[in-house]
Amino acid sequence: EVTGAELAGDEDNLVVRAARALQLVSGTSMGVALHLKKSIPVAAGLAGGSGNAAAALLGLNRLWRLGLTDSELEKIAASLGSDVPYCLHGGLMAGTGRGEVLRELESLPETWLVLAHPEIAVSTPEIFGHRDLVKSGAQVLGDGMSEEFSAAVGACAGGRYGDVLFNALESAALVAYPEIAQCKRALIDAGCSLVLMSGSGPTVFGICDSREDAESVAVRVSGFRTTVVNTVCRGVDLEEIG
Repeated sequence: EVTGAELAGDEDNLVVRAARALQLVSGTSMGVALHLKKSIPVAAGLAGGSGNAAAALLGLNRLWRLGLTDSELEKIAASLGSDVPYCLHGGLMAGTGRGEVLRELESLPETWLVLAHPEIAVSTPEIFGHRDLVKSGAQVLGDGMSEEFSAAVGACAGGRYGDVLFNALESAALVAYPEIAQCKRALIDAGCSLVLMSGSGPTVFGICDSREDAESVAVRVSGFRTTVVNTVCRGVDLEEIG
């Protein structure tokens, strides 16, 4: 059962796919009744589905008492999507390969952000195949990183993430969907110090100095729905009920 969004709870849902994959790998015959309450918008560039899948893997591994290791769960997660392994852990990570090969970095201090949500649907395949997408062409070294990426990882590890944040997909998305560019401008005009598109869009985030600053910015954003959020140093929290 799915509530909070118009999303099918059938075999194509990532939560159901995660449960099926766990059954297949573990050989268990146990089942479960799943209720997915969506809070993160669907297709928003916020990895909501990936986070749901990660929660299902961790929760069912405990519920079914399978005892699968983190490494085993990560392999299943990678088969479901490039973002799912990250969502198992959360925090600040450097991702190589398809994004599923992770290296943990020192956690960032709590940071407050304003999310702005254009009311449009974005096609991720369209963004990746767009003629205006700018690719770095950087040479990948033996550790799976380019020199530029290694420098960015070092900056993040030193807490200087504001110096290196960028989203290469903006080169295509802002052309294909002008509403995203308008959303970025609205956050900048409202007072955010750094504004970027999240993932392949359409959600845009702006970094603020404090919770009070974020709440003030959110009120000043014109034309777009906003949400005030903060960073956390973990992925999935499990809570037993009843």
